[in-house]
Amino acid sequence: MTLGQRIQELRKQQGMSQEALGEALGVSRQAVSKWESDNGIPALDTLIAMSRLFGVTVGELLGVEEPHKNGTGDAADQGAQTEELLRRYAEQIRESSEPAPSPVLRGVLILAATATAVILIVLFAQIGSLRNTVKLLRTDLSHLQVNVSNNQNNLSAQIRNTIYDVLAEEAKLLNTFGWEVVDFDPGTQSVTLSITATMKEYAAGSSMQLCAQYTKTDGTHGQTVGDWVEGPDFCTRLNLPLNSSTEMTIRVRDEGGNIKEQVLDQQIYGLSPESFCLSAYNLTVPFAITAKGPGITTTTVRAEDEHIQIYSAHPEYVYPEKAVLIAYINDDLLIKETLNIAHSEKSDKIFNAALKDEYYSVTLKNGDKLSVRLTVTDNLGRVEEFFDSTEVKDGELLRTPIEVPAIPAD
Repeated sequence: MTLGQRIQELRKQQGMSQEALGEALGVSRQAVSKWESDNGIPALDTLIAMSRLFGVTVGELLGVEEPHKNGTGDAADQGAQTEELLRRYAEQIRESSEPAPSPVLRGVLILAATATAVILIVLFAQIGSLRNTVKLLRTDLSHLQVNVSNNQNNLSAQIRNTIYDVLAEEAKLLNTFGWEVVDFDPGTQSVTLSITATMKEYAAGSSMQLCAQYTKTDGTHGQTVGDWVEGPDFCTRLNLPLNSSTEMTIRVRDEGGNIKEQVLDQQIYGLSPESFCLSAYNLTVPFAITAKGPGITTTTVRAEDEHIQIYSAHPEYVYPEKAVLIAYINDDLLIKETLNIAHSEKSDKIFNAALKDEYYSVTLKNGDKLSVRLTVTDNLGRVEEFFDSTEVKDGELLRTPIEVPAIPAD
């Protein structure tokens, strides 16, 4: 039994209310209620007064000694024993289990535990966020290291290439090099080149020789060697067959007969057989076409230049002398006309071939096909043919791939 329970039991045995007990002891009713509910302990003098009021010893009231059958004893003995009884009561309290916390204390403890849990959750979240931040920083640092390494490698490569370029430039024997076609022989399919060059460091008595290694369109290889010519400004001619690629080598001989040889960076281009033939395109330009389909009518926009263009890479040696245009709609002959040929005002390598009436109007129904053939004769008597076509599908004018169409014979 607890102290509060004993106080309540003794009070009821005396027939006293909490208020009456409080008045007798000089305390409030609320103080008595706290004692009986074990939420408080009476002071020492109050315990002594309460033991006298109830007719029990302080030890009996505290529950540390058995009730005396022969009364409470005299006051002197009771006072002398009070200190010992309180000591024994304190030991009993320490050995007993902790009393249940009050509702207020329990609420405070719960609130404190909740706050602690919230703080821990926030701390764990912040720690997780910090870990992610650290991880991202490590990733960014890794990317930065890679970028720095790549930039260093690129810079090293640029510096290395620059050094190589400078060394290669310093090692070049020639300061200038140029060439042009000065003759074309269609019979032997060969050209004559005029080549000019200047040396970077010329010494009196030095001479130069050019050597051309070429590959023909049939895959065969060959070499042409020029004559030794003296400087300081070198000029020589070299005869070459028409070929697909040409590589030049220079040989420089000093006055003592010592020879240096070097392959030139400059390539000789445009010496293929096709470069000395004519080409033509835009064969349907002279036609103003109206295309008709199911509920659709489309008219072509007339071009600014209403002529067919004939191109020559070397117009001083190869140019068109005659051009005949033949056009068919499906298998029916539409027009056959010899075109007027004139040099283009925009380019000396372009020849314009035009109809007499500039434009020829034609209407194509759905499924119709316009086929055009251009026969060109050049100044060397060679005849070349070019083809183009366009057709109407679902009311739209479509250009078909350039190929040789099945055009009826004249």
